[in-house]
Amino acid sequence: MYEGKPRTLFFRYAVPQMIGLLFNSVYTIVDGVFIGNRLGREAMAAAAVAVPLIEVLISVAIAAGSGAGVLIAARLGAGDRDGARRLFHAAAWMLGLAGLAVCILGNLFLTPLARMLGASPEVLELSAAYLWFIVTFAPFQLFSFLLGGMARNDGRPKLAMRRFAAGAFLGVGAASCGLIFLCSRWFFLLFAPGDPELIAFAATRSNPYFCGFFLTGFNILMISYWQAVQKTGRSLFVSLLRSVILPPALLLALPVLLGREALWVCQSAADGLTALFVIISPCILRRGMVESSDLAKDKARNEELV
Repeated sequence: MYEGKPRTLFFRYAVPQMIGLLFNSVYTIVDGVFIGNRLGREAMAAAAVAVPLIEVLISVAIAAGSGAGVLIAARLGAGDRDGARRLFHAAAWMLGLAGLAVCILGNLFLTPLARMLGASPEVLELSAAYLWFIVTFAPFQLFSFLLGGMARNDGRPKLAMRRFAAGAFLGVGAASCGLIFLCSRWFFLLFAPGDPELIAFAATRSNPYFCGFFLTGFNILMISYWQAVQKTGRSLFVSLLRSVILPPALLLALPVLLGREALWVCQSAADGLTALFVIISPCILRRGMVESSDLAKDKARNEELV
């Protein structure tokens, strides 16, 4: 399953994954296109309220799938298929229970959830209506990511890619793929063709918001790598750094120091600082290990002299 040159294996598994995630990103984009064209800016704002919850669900699914995938791959490599099967069952049960909890609690507290996510009174009802679909079908979303990861671990990365692609085409049609070739103003025109004010606002803010997103892939790659080589503490810290620690700190500090427009660059700045930490931290750790080794040698030499 995993035999062959490392470069060949990398492209065999990485390229289908990238293509699959590209198809997956089409879901949210085309949701916005249809909502903006048919229902207007209030409905788009209502849909945007659900984005943090969607991201949390995807993060939980990817975390569980990646963590289980590393352990399952190790078991399969050791020839322990029963152990790999038990790990898969544990991951499936965990995500199944998490999905049911989101579904039940989300439906019970739908309006408070919308308020917590930032829905204003003007879009509260629309936000709750959109969130109903997200929380009700959360178990299926979680399982889709888990099963995609398991298909890759089973040596069938193209099957996982086809799953993403099928969902994208069934949900939005083949023409959706052309969105990635559009420039910013024309791109935003698809969402709200009758609202030039909103288009101008989105186009001018998109550059500072997305300027550092090219580093996101690098950070996620290193998080996945450290997880794969079982350096889970470092992987978890970097993950928290780019998502929980730096963005809130920058959202509080940059608008005060540079004006409120600086909030648009906060996420990119967080990814930039995370990438800097990722690059520098191995050098610092290596230097610390060398110094510790030198101190240990000096101590041993002094004890021999005594």
